[in-house]
Amino acid sequence: MTTEDDNAIVKTIATLAQNLGMEVIAEGLETNEQYDQLKQLGCEYGQGFLFSPPLDTDGVQRLLVETTDLDSILGFEDFGTDAVLANTYPM
Repeated sequence: MTTEDDNAIVKTIATLAQNLGMEVIAEGLETNEQYDQLKQLGCEYGQGFLFSPPLDTDGVQRLLVETTDLDSILGFEDFGTDAVLANTYPM
């Protein structure tokens, strides 16, 4: 989100989804600034390099073995490993 136009578009999409009772997933997050802005707009989930690069099957298995308590490390205890497997994290 680099311009006011970008911000307006994202805000409109997030508001529309929320008004329709949908959850909002922000994709392509790379910076903490983007995370903070999107969280303020009401995005419930985020996906992108900020959380993890894309993983192949072996990468997912290594992630699960090496970080047995990833959800609590990230503060997402209530969301379980489905979030890890999808590389989509609550905002």
